[in-house]
Amino acid sequence: MKSTWPFVWTIVGVVVLGEVGFLFWSGRLPALFSHGTGMTTHEWSNVQQLTQQDLPVHVVTPPSFGAVVPELQNSSAKQFTLRVTVRRPGTDQQHEWVIELKPNQTLSLARAVGWTFAYGDELELVQDGYAPRKVRLQ
Repeated sequence: MKSTWPFVWTIVGVVVLGEVGFLFWSGRLPALFSHGTGMTTHEWSNVQQLTQQDLPVHVVTPPSFGAVVPELQNSSAKQFTLRVTVRRPGTDQQHEWVIELKPNQTLSLARAVGWTFAYGDELELVQDGYAPRKVRLQ
């Protein structure tokens, strides 16, 4: 009489792999590694953003004669291709640019993009692999 155990273990293996595949496909697999907190995939991506390193590009607004002239200062030896978004609260004005910033470069954002900035404008700098930087011009 033949043993049926190899057949049973094959069926168990297929069921387990199918369940893991389903959890991965449905986006619930990261929740298995969140120590029982039941985080969704969106929440898991927020945790990953918190663990990203800070972007070594800063926004400064040097004193000027009534105008707001923000500058981007790259304080690293790396070149960045930044996605820069400006939003003007209280209006529907928003614009986005892609800016190349060389190592240790300071760039006048107003001259580079041709936008007239105002106090209260919100800037967001995004670079892959780094946490986004959000700044309100004051």
